Amino acid sequence: PRSTLFPYTTLFRSEMGCDQEDCQNIQMSPDGAWVVWPAREQIWIASTSGKSPARPLAWVQGNDLDPQWSPDGKRVAFVTRRPGHSLLAVYDVGAKYMRYISPSVDNASYPRWSPDGSQIVFVRQRGLTHILPPPDGPEPADLEPGGIPNVELPRWELWVADAQTLANLGIVHLKFD
Repeated sequence: PRSTLFPYTTLFRSEMGCDQEDCQNIQMSPDGAWVVWPAREQIWIASTSGKSPARPLAWVQGNDLDPQWSPDGKRVAFVTRRPGHSLLAVYDVGAKYMRYISPSVDNASYPRWSPDGSQIVFVRQRGLTHILPPPDGPEPADLEPGGIPNVELPRWELWVADAQTLANLGIVHLKFD
């Protein structure tokens, strides 16, 4: 039986690459006309009517994950992982352009839109703040547990950005006792 939501379910799942990897994070646009999902290291987009073939949302360097539609359905926020860090991207579907939110060498993840679409909150994890010096001479460095001096574990912060300008509006400092 055919789904009333996706009239071309078999073709659609094949185009999505679901036969090659799981498609667990499919996100439908607020108007129900489009879906986006991560597959083959990209974010893909397709119409739910089946009238247009699935295609990459944008060509982005990295492994793209966690797409989230804006409440008005005009933009998609997503994570793009790169070696050593990840960035948060916002793609404007109608204008077909992309911008990054507060790009850095940290790891950004879990973008979520405010209900009115005016802000985006996301998690930023800072990496190690102290780099170990290279060992002197040919002997291996002593990396036994407890033997690494001045290493600070990664911190999690919630960042809030203006959805129009993508400027950082603030950091929510979390304190857990």
